[in-house]
Amino acid sequence: MSGPREIDLFAMLKHTNSQLAAVAQKQRIKGIFTSPPYVGLINYHEQHAYAYDLFGFKRLDELEIGPLFRGKGREARESYIHGVVEVLKNCKRFLADDYDVFVVANDKFNMYPTIAETAGMHIVNQHKRPVLNRTEKNRSSTYPETIFHLKETRKKS
Repeated sequence: MSGPREIDLFAMLKHTNSQLAAVAQKQRIKGIFTSPPYVGLINYHEQHAYAYDLFGFKRLDELEIGPLFRGKGREARESYIHGVVEVLKNCKRFLADDYDVFVVANDKFNMYPTIAETAGMHIVNQHKRPVLNRTEKNRSSTYPETIFHLKETRKKS
C-alpha cells in the first residue's frame, strides 16, 4: 500500500491567490479540526460515489485510510495508524509552532496514543461523547467518539 501523497498546500494556494499564500506561509496554520475515517467502519468511497461521478474524479479506493473492505484486524489497524501518522506529519509542515489539532475519532482500539506519539505529538485533552444520530445504513447501534486535542511534543534540551 502506498502512503498519502504529499501536497504542498502553500504552493497550491500561491497558484490561486498569491497574496493569501504569502500571509499563510508567514503566519502558518494555527489549527486543524478533523474527523478522519474510522478503521473498518465505513466505505467512504462508496458512500460518496455520487461525487466521483458528478465531478469526474478518479476513485483511489486503495489509498483510503481505514476502509471497510480491509476490516478491523491487526493488519488493518497497523495500516490505519501508519496512514493517519503520515497525514499528521504532512500537516505539521504547514502548522505554526504552537498549533492545536483536534481529531474526532472512534478509538475503540486505543490507537490514538500511538498515533500521537509517532507523529511527534501528545494528547493534551480528550472529550468523549456518544454518537446517537448516524447517516449510514446501520443506524441502530450507537458508539462513542473521542475528540483528541493534540499538540507538538517538545524535545527536551
